[in-house]
Amino acid sequence: REKDQYILDLKRQIDRIKIELDSQKNRHEEASNRLEGYRNKSRRAVRGLQMALHILRGSDISQEQPEEESEE
Repeated sequence: REKDQYILDLKRQIDRIKIELDSQKNRHEEASNRLEGYRNKSRRAVRGLQMALHILRGSDISQEQPEEESEE
């Protein structure tokens, strides 16, 4: 009887550990998804800033050229 009780206690502990492991896996998956979302958002922001910088540099060049032509 004592062995049976011990076995039941161990099985309960195993069940608790399995539940905790599943919970941790879910938390990890959610955190990974959030992190991937932040990375994607950062990539889009960087791309947008790079495009804006490219456009601004292109605008600066196109604005300078007419002035140079008009000075000639």
